[in-house]
Amino acid sequence: MSATAQNVESSALRVGMVGNLAMGFAGVLASILSNSQALLVDGLFSLVGFFAAIIAVRVGRQSSARPDDLRPFGYAADEAVFTTFRALSLLGLVAFAFTNALAKIASYIGGTVPAPVKFEVIGVYTVVICLICVGLWANHLRCWKKTGEQSDILKLESRAAAFDGVITGTAGIGFGLVYLFQDGPLSVVAPIGDSIIVICLCCVASGTYWADFKSSLGELVGISAGNEIVKEVRISAEEHFSNEDIDIIDVVVMKTGRTHSVVVFIDPKKQVSGRDMDKLSMSLNKRLSSQFARVEVLIVVSEIGREVFRSSED
Repeated sequence: MSATAQNVESSALRVGMVGNLAMGFAGVLASILSNSQALLVDGLFSLVGFFAAIIAVRVGRQSSARPDDLRPFGYAADEAVFTTFRALSLLGLVAFAFTNALAKIASYIGGTVPAPVKFEVIGVYTVVICLICVGLWANHLRCWKKTGEQSDILKLESRAAAFDGVITGTAGIGFGLVYLFQDGPLSVVAPIGDSIIVICLCCVASGTYWADFKSSLGELVGISAGNEIVKEVRISAEEHFSNEDIDIIDVVVMKTGRTHSVVVFIDPKKQVSGRDMDKLSMSLNKRLSSQFARVEVLIVVSEIGREVFRSSED
């Protein structure tokens, strides 16, 4: 990613830091004023986003660094590590909030009536937070497009801002229904309406964060890129080597952060030197750079492709 794109990414993440910090403090304060656990959970999500943004600024710069003696394969994995542990920390928060809400419902069933919720504070909080989330989502999305849609971090943060806004708005609607029908159809569950909303939020959030966790963890363990991407790379390689006396045996593509690592196994029909191989790798790298934000190409001479790794175990 270019220096200009990195500056755009860093600027957007700093705006996100300010927004998440404001929403975090607002959530904690509003939860105290309104006696609402749901607002506390919402605020804690934002505070996690704030601390994640601090780390993301560093990760965004470092992930584009060139390979060195310490990290001979580069720093691309840092971005996948960041997204993995960000999702994992949010899943931990979801589990804590879910367990706490269940405990409050159990206490209510046992005869303990929780403190009443102050709906006026919740209404103001919902409107303010939704407006901030819309602003952060729009800014992250705009900056992501300015980077050429290269930054997975900005893509993740824009999704997170949109998701936070939807979650807060949905919770606000839920509280509105409890307020309107607390003396009618919802009178039985009105005292624990806050805990029920927390459980609903946790169920929805866990699906999103679990998907993010699996995706980034898959990148760390080296799962192959999607079939469409592998097919796209193979077609490009076949077109690129169409004038060479070379058979393409196999193509392997893995995505780590914003970097696609490509291994092309070839069977040359004539003798090739190390210099020839370097030229083939660099020329294919240049071609694929127009398709991906960052790509690393390795060409391996082989008759059986990746099967060579399996046969070595026999």
